[in-house]
Amino acid sequence: MTRDYEVQKGKNRSRIYAAAILVALWLNVARMFTIFVKDDEFSFLLLMKLCAISGSFLGALQQTACFVASQTGNLDRIFHNARFTQIRRRRCVKRISVLQTKYITFDIVSQNKKIKFNTRSTVAASLH
Repeated sequence: MTRDYEVQKGKNRSRIYAAAILVALWLNVARMFTIFVKDDEFSFLLLMKLCAISGSFLGALQQTACFVASQTGNLDRIFHNARFTQIRRRRCVKRISVLQTKYITFDIVSQNKKIKFNTRSTVAASLH
């Protein structure tokens, strides 16, 4: 942590790495704007393209905000001023880890679950 919330003057590896990742994120946002073609019509594919662009843009914007807060020293100041007791910290970490585990488990199960449709019974039921 920096003393008196001053920003450290030298360039170190993590700052360079973070800046390189930000450049890559914003280049990806620029690349995402090239997915539109003249023949695009209002359809599911167009909506998916819009969702992909907004997701990549918001992700890059969030990472940029965190980078700026970290580089200006505001992030250190916020964490230093947060008054958490040891018990509150443990509860918070436990809640976050449980929620993260539930989300990841649901995501893995939903991706691996294969839904099979029996087309013969559907056709036979519609004919009767």
